[in-house]
Amino acid sequence: MAVHITRVYTRTGDDGTTGLSDFSRVSKNDTRLTAYADCDEANAALGVAVALGKPDEALTAVLRQIQNDLFDVGADLATPVAENPEYPPLRITQAYIDRVERWCDEYNESLPKLNSFILPGGSPLSALLHTARTVVRPRRALGVGGDQRPPRRHHHIAGQVPKPLVRLAVHPGTTGQPRR
Repeated sequence: MAVHITRVYTRTGDDGTTGLSDFSRVSKNDTRLTAYADCDEANAALGVAVALGKPDEALTAVLRQIQNDLFDVGADLATPVAENPEYPPLRITQAYIDRVERWCDEYNESLPKLNSFILPGGSPLSALLHTARTVVRPRRALGVGGDQRPPRRHHHIAGQVPKPLVRLAVHPGTTGQPRR
């Protein structure tokens, strides 16, 4: 279903809060909003890689799907976990994660064996994909254990959300490496 946006501001966040999909409000410094920003930034970085790096048709399709998946991650983040929701929310499922892992494996098969870390670059596309990877990587820990994990309560982040961010931190790195 297409989303129709009639204006890009609402003024409802001028008080330092943001609305979630269930109409509850959270502080703009809530952990989930940092995760939104990470998804947004990664999505934009992938868009730049596609626009300027000129990947082939197959890789463009994969990167566009990842961009769409990042919107789904945002929708999942915006939807507090509820016991018995009236309507089933869009949630990141294992199928999302399996798809990204499959892409990582497919691209990794054509790579030479690495003996050390590689310097980002080699081509405009490679450099742009490494940039996209680094956008996700430092903050993906927001949902992956440690002290930064939101408490499990009414508005915690759903369980599968962090996993695609972890995989996305790997995928552009494999696609950005020089091929054999």
